[in-house]
Amino acid sequence: MTKRILFALSPLVPISLYAAWVMLLDQGGLLPRPLATHWGATGSPDGFAGLEGHFIGAGFGFAIPALIWAVAALSTKLHQSIRRLLLVLAVGIFVAVFVLMVYFVAIQIGVSNPRDVAVGGGFYFVFLPLLFGVAYLIMGTAKISVGKNLKIKLRGITFLTLEFSEIESVSEAKISWKDFGGLGLRFAKNKVAFIPSSGRALCIKTHSGQEVFIRTNNVDLAISLIAPKI
Repeated sequence: MTKRILFALSPLVPISLYAAWVMLLDQGGLLPRPLATHWGATGSPDGFAGLEGHFIGAGFGFAIPALIWAVAALSTKLHQSIRRLLLVLAVGIFVAVFVLMVYFVAIQIGVSNPRDVAVGGGFYFVFLPLLFGVAYLIMGTAKISVGKNLKIKLRGITFLTLEFSEIESVSEAKISWKDFGGLGLRFAKNKVAFIPSSGRALCIKTHSGQEVFIRTNNVDLAISLIAPKI
């Protein structure tokens, strides 16, 4: 349990280092006051805040992935495969936010007027395609593969693997994006949903109490393939 707690708290290390780095830069007079905090489509800054405001914004950016990270690390009820999926997503989002925060501060070092801080073209060529690529991935229609175990894939990549012995039941359900706060790969309490659109879905309930929803028009076929194996 101690290892789990330490792992759950590990995002605090880079967050603390980031805060200390920014404060040292500010105390050394190396950052403009206020800081540029938002950039428009042209790459020019259109939002500004003092150091306190910057830390509040950064805190919100770090909080969500760090919280998901902690829940996945500490929960004893989450299915192992679902926990791994949550951790991969949380770590990925956290790293992306951290890199962005460091980049946005680094380009302001030594600048006196924050309005002179423009986001370079490299940002748009690297981060925007990455952002759209992730959105394209998680918004895909999930494919169900039934073999030695049950695999759920997005764009050919396995996101979730379940042993048939871990499955309690399979049934049909109707799901809506409203139930999960949006479309794509979504999480709710004890639930995971692959929901690119609202409609018919396969509901897989595990013995540990987790529910996995996969949006598909072939629910009957999926149930006929999975049910005999559980």
